Amino acid sequence: MKRIEVVKEDTQTTKDKGDLLEKFTASFLKSQNYRVESQIRVAASELDLLCENIINGKKIYVECKAYRDTLSADIPKKLLGTVTLEGYSEGWLISTGEFGKDAKGFVEKWKEKPSPERERLSFFTPELIIESYINSKLIIDPDTINHEKLHELKNKTGSWTLLISTYGIFWIIECLENGLPSGIVAFYANDGSIVNETGLLSNLAKTDSSLKELDFLYGLRKSTAKQEDIKNSIDKIIVPVQQSESWDDYRPARPQDFVGRSDLQTNI
Repeated sequence: MKRIEVVKEDTQTTKDKGDLLEKFTASFLKSQNYRVESQIRVAASELDLLCENIINGKKIYVECKAYRDTLSADIPKKLLGTVTLEGYSEGWLISTGEFGKDAKGFVEKWKEKPSPERERLSFFTPELIIESYINSKLIIDPDTINHEKLHELKNKTGSWTLLISTYGIFWIIECLENGLPSGIVAFYANDGSIVNETGLLSNLAKTDSSLKELDFLYGLRKSTAKQEDIKNSIDKIIVPVQQSESWDDYRPARPQDFVGRSDLQTNI
C-alpha cells in the first residue's frame, strides 16, 4: 500500500500545504507539455492552476486538494461549475485524500457520460497521483529501492508514504516491532538514496505527518546498534597476546629478547 501526504510545520498554514502540492503538481504538468500559471483570479475567485497545452492550446483548470480526510461531492461539483462557467477544455481534481462515498458516487456517474463530455473532468485519487508521478520520472517507485537497510529489516516493514514537505519529497517506510509500527526509514523520492541526516529527520518528525508519533531516527539507531554488536563480537574474538617474562620463557618472546637483525626489527 502506498499513501501520499502533504505536511506542514507548526508555523505554516493550510494554504502553505496547498501551495506545496500545487508546486509539485506544476512540475508534473510541465512534464506533460503544459504551461502552468498558479493562483489566477477569475471572476473574483482564486483558481489553483491554470494550464495551457503547448502543442494544441487546450486550457485546463487543475484543483489541488492537500487533504488527509475524505472529500465530499461538493468539490468535484464545484470543479464542474468552474470548468463550465469559464469554458475550459478540461478540469482536473488532484487530491491526496480519498474520495468519500458521495464523491465516489459523483465520479462513477460522471464516468457513465458519453465521450467527449466524459473527458472534460479527470479525477486523480492518491493512487493515481503516485502512479502518474512515477511514470513522469518525478519520483521513483519505492518497490525498486534496493538498499541494504531494507534487507536488514526483511519482513518487518509496513506501508510506504510519499511525504511532500518544505524540506523535500521523501519515501517513508514504516518499521514494525511485534507487528506494530515503531519507527521509520526515509529515502529521497527522486533517486531512492537513504536519508541519514539527523537534523533533516528531526525536522520531518516535527511536521504534522500522521507518522509523527513514530521514531524518525529509528534507522540510524538500528545502524548504530548493529555497529556496536559487530564491535562487541570482534572484542570477544580478539584477545591480547601473552608475552614471556624472560628469554627462556615458553611464551612468545618479548621484542627486547630479539638479538641481531636490527634492520628487520625496525621494519617490523
